[in-house]
Amino acid sequence: NLPLKALDVRKNTRLEILHCDQDKLTALDVSKNAKLVELNCSDNQLAKLDVTKNTKLVELNCSGNRLTALNVKSCPSLKVLACWTNRLTALGVTQNAKLEELRLFDNKVKKLDISQNAKKVFFMGTFTNKADLELTGDGVNIRAEGTGMKFVEEVQQITFSGDYALKNGQEITYITERCVFKLTPDGLMVTEIAKGIDLEA
Repeated sequence: NLPLKALDVRKNTRLEILHCDQDKLTALDVSKNAKLVELNCSDNQLAKLDVTKNTKLVELNCSGNRLTALNVKSCPSLKVLACWTNRLTALGVTQNAKLEELRLFDNKVKKLDISQNAKKVFFMGTFTNKADLELTGDGVNIRAEGTGMKFVEEVQQITFSGDYALKNGQEITYITERCVFKLTPDGLMVTEIAKGIDLEA
């Protein structure tokens, strides 16, 4: 079969699965296909792909094209995203909490935040800044307290939202040299205390 050079599916509003890979498409309009669950348009010549109206998408393969941008924020059910070998410089997947598989290689993306996509997230660091600590046979000895607390009421910039993570069923754990916290709907809960640390001190 000869490869397709054009494809119009705007009137196919009940379409749920579309495979049009390995063709010569330069444009593809799926804005009218709101029921689309699976889309494979890989290995074409697409410079743009708008899936903001395809909120039920579960699988999207748009690899092997000429895409410079891709917005999947409106696809909360997306589980598989294959977009390798394009010209992407950025990709946001923080809204895709159900994402299980991401293929992004052979692009120009230098930074990718997938913290909202992991089932379990662990943050590790010291309890305070620049504290003088000593680990002995009796546990942790605090020789000099740090200069500033890391657990505060407000921050200047939010790079990870605990509230958003809890709503998406993620398990969030904070591990310090003194104790371990678990994030709950009511706030932080201490689950472990290091030997030598007095919780009431």
